[in-house]
Amino acid sequence: MRVDAVERDERNQYSPAGEVDRWGHLAAGAASDHPGRRRALRMLLALLVVVVAGTVLVFLLAAVGVLPG
Repeated sequence: MRVDAVERDERNQYSPAGEVDRWGHLAAGAASDHPGRRRALRMLLALLVVVVAGTVLVFLLAAVGVLPG
């Protein structure tokens, strides 16, 4: 039996072929899952807001003199 003749269900998810399969499943799901894409976008925007707010806070605290530097 050749290695490339292994059935898709018999592949180990941690093997290189299994990794490729997982990326393919992820891409197929992202293409068809509209609510999931919206949720992911909201999560990324929320993360961006938190990072920007934290950065502004650090700069403000440094400008006031609370933080050394």
